[in-house]
Amino acid sequence: MPRKLGTTHCKRGHLIIEENRTDKGRCKPCEVARVAEWQKAHSEEHLASCKRYAENYKEKKKDNELRSRYGISIEERDSLVLAQGGRCPICMRDLKGTKISVDHDHACCPGSMTCGKCIRAVLCQRCNVLLGLAKDSSEILNNAIQYLKETQCNQNLSSEPKVIAQTATA
Repeated sequence: MPRKLGTTHCKRGHLIIEENRTDKGRCKPCEVARVAEWQKAHSEEHLASCKRYAENYKEKKKDNELRSRYGISIEERDSLVLAQGGRCPICMRDLKGTKISVDHDHACCPGSMTCGKCIRAVLCQRCNVLLGLAKDSSEILNNAIQYLKETQCNQNLSSEPKVIAQTATA
């Protein structure tokens, strides 16, 4: 309740000074107590409200992160996913319900921030980590493919372990 002219304390005895007021001129300690009382009396409604807020904030936080790191919105990211047929272009896994990552060319923009022009695709988190660990090097990935092909088990197992010829990488 707004204070009456000439009073120095609220109904509950709190000193009314500028630091102790809400934006609407009410006593902050009284507002905090009023809200706490309401939350206690309406605990289920309050819990549902908190969950709704957390979900809404989660989307807003994700949107802000995408805009600051990649220069795109959630809608733009989702349209990229749609243009890819909803699948990771590397492993062809359905992206719905999985953790996803916006992939960009690190040769253009090193690090996690990007200009927005070098976005390549939206990948599942596993494939994005794969590219990151390989440092976006096609040579490292080709060596890994060669290694897997040469060491894959088949029905003609020999007793001798196979020695893989290593290529020098710079």
